[in-house]
Amino acid sequence: MPSFTEIRVKVHEVFGVKPCLWQVKVIQGILERKRDVVLVAGTGMGKTLTFLAPMVFRPKGSIQLIVAPLNLLGEQQVASLKKANLKGIFIGADTATYENFLAIEDGEYNCVIITPEQLVKEDGGFSRLCKKPGFQERLISVVFDEAHCVSTWADFRTGYKQAGLLRHTLGNIPFVAVSATMPQDIIKNVYEALEIREDDIILVRTSTDRPNIRLHVRDIKHTLDSYRDLEFVLGRWQQGNEKPKDPPEKFVVFFDEINESIRACVHMRKILATFGEEYRHKVVWFNSDMTDEFKREAVERFQNGELWGLFASEAFGLGMDLPDIRLVVQWRRVALLSTLWQRIGRGARNASLDATAVYLVEREYTDKNRQEQEEDKKEKERGENKKRKREDEEDRQDLPQPKRPRTSKDPAESQVLDPPTPSIESSKPFLDLGLLSDNDLLKRYASAEKPAPLGRRDATCVMDDFVNAGARRLGCRRRILNLYFGNSEASSDYIECSRQGCARCRAGMPAERQEVEDGGLGVADDEGMELDVAKPRICCDVCDGDNPFLAYAAPKHVESDKQPRKTPLTGKNPMPNKNVQKFADELEDLLEQQTLEAYDYGAFADIGSILVMPTNVFQRLILCIRHNKAPRSIDDLRRETQWDDVDSCGAHVVELINKHFPPQKPAPSSSATPTDDVLTIIMCNGVSSAPSQPRRCTRCRNTGHNVRTCPLPAPTGPHSVGTANGTKENLAPD
Repeated sequence: MPSFTEIRVKVHEVFGVKPCLWQVKVIQGILERKRDVVLVAGTGMGKTLTFLAPMVFRPKGSIQLIVAPLNLLGEQQVASLKKANLKGIFIGADTATYENFLAIEDGEYNCVIITPEQLVKEDGGFSRLCKKPGFQERLISVVFDEAHCVSTWADFRTGYKQAGLLRHTLGNIPFVAVSATMPQDIIKNVYEALEIREDDIILVRTSTDRPNIRLHVRDIKHTLDSYRDLEFVLGRWQQGNEKPKDPPEKFVVFFDEINESIRACVHMRKILATFGEEYRHKVVWFNSDMTDEFKREAVERFQNGELWGLFASEAFGLGMDLPDIRLVVQWRRVALLSTLWQRIGRGARNASLDATAVYLVEREYTDKNRQEQEEDKKEKERGENKKRKREDEEDRQDLPQPKRPRTSKDPAESQVLDPPTPSIESSKPFLDLGLLSDNDLLKRYASAEKPAPLGRRDATCVMDDFVNAGARRLGCRRRILNLYFGNSEASSDYIECSRQGCARCRAGMPAERQEVEDGGLGVADDEGMELDVAKPRICCDVCDGDNPFLAYAAPKHVESDKQPRKTPLTGKNPMPNKNVQKFADELEDLLEQQTLEAYDYGAFADIGSILVMPTNVFQRLILCIRHNKAPRSIDDLRRETQWDDVDSCGAHVVELINKHFPPQKPAPSSSATPTDDVLTIIMCNGVSSAPSQPRRCTRCRNTGHNVRTCPLPAPTGPHSVGTANGTKENLAPD
């Protein structure tokens, strides 16, 4: 077994990095090949080095087997091996060929990175390799990178569900589980799934805290489909501003749904296009539906600064090693705190930099909104109670009241039947946890986080506390993270790594422990260079609410969401479906053409024409036409549909509307003198007289008054048609 010094020297020669003490412990545990190894360390701390380094201490022909959840992650590890002059190969659905497995058998590769599906595939290439004589003895270990996926992804990645069966195939080959987000409940699920004996393992746990990332949570102010709350990621590149000299900070926005990521990216592209078409493609969407070639190219362009930002799904999250991402945003609430922390961990993987993490959640998940809803509910109940009491009193007044003898005022008889309604001020919908100790919170979070069904946004109490930390008087959002991930109990070897202390080990320590151990001062690395890794300048928005960085994440243009009032659709004679369907078909063709002109075919194939006109806008337009309220101008179209792209695409739509439903000619005014054309139209419509004439008095036949106010005296006689009192009578002669 190589010593601590031998491992540090050899690894530094091959990989160019001196491993920390905790990394050496993991390397020694893997080389021992007697027990399983479990490693929990923060994102960007160097977990990958711990399972790549053992290859340089094993004889030629040995193979390190790594199970990777994502193709891009596997390819990234192959590239890391190439820099160290080690040969690796990634085996996925496209590369699981007979030739590649034959090359693995012949010992051409030091490391094999494989997906869980190919690992457990029945009669697959790896299954056949395991049956070859002597192959299992060549395996160093089986490493499950991002091991939390064994628990959280088992519902839709069947390979992880069956991974424990390898125990019976590989015998005594040790398993290595590595992750940055394995709290106690998830780590137990991993033990059970991989059949790891908890009493016979090497467990190395360091702090997963990232003190160089500033945490901020705020609720979404605008409508979800407008994506206006995300406009701050563009910095000063806002519509109406002058063109800035510098690009915005490099950013990543994470989404749970691919369609949302694409629509948000399209919205940002429209803003950037106002500064010039060349800026439209400075942001791209990044998800599992993209080809591996596109994703590799996007990561390379993002790394060298050609791209400013990514609108990504989980496909970008795990293991992406880009050092200078300065802003990470999570759009909408996620169910698991582990998922959120993995995504936030993409920021500032270079410990000398800092980053900002902004978590945007819907208003219904905040305690403030819950209090408002509770107050509205109670106010409504009070109004209903008053109305019911008033109706009961009116009913009692209509009934005969029995005579009752007067009695003395007895308090027991004078009680009110209905209990008084509690005042709104006395209600306390906020959950006050300010008096709970750390141990009390740990009990609250015990078994709190379980994998949520796919597509669900149900969150556990730990996520609810994280979002509402300020309202619940928990003091700090980072406190919840440190408690849930066990950072306060994690070991710290930063003093033992070198005489001056190891800056990389110390970076993950909770801030309060840093202050206790060395007064919160910066420490020097092995080369003697001073690194500032003390307590972060900003912890979170709960601790540092007045810090200027919060203005960076402030929502913009909240008041501008007010739109002109739409026309109520109450027509009694809707247009026949046949006429509307023909228009809808041509409109769909027009929108497809506009989508292909504005975006590439890949975007059109993924999303369709809703990139130009969302479904709700399309449906509103069809309803307007059905009820004979077709918009005749771009302003009308904007008012009725509130379509974002109306200025760029609305003219063609209005032209199509007027083509299918030409406007009606206005009816002639009754006060105007009819022209020959008007009279012709009137006669053709079957009207035999000109427009109505002014009314005349029946007595004097003049205009301007009637018979009641006529200045002439009323006639007398048996044949009179008027009387003194102005009533019409038709009397027969005597």
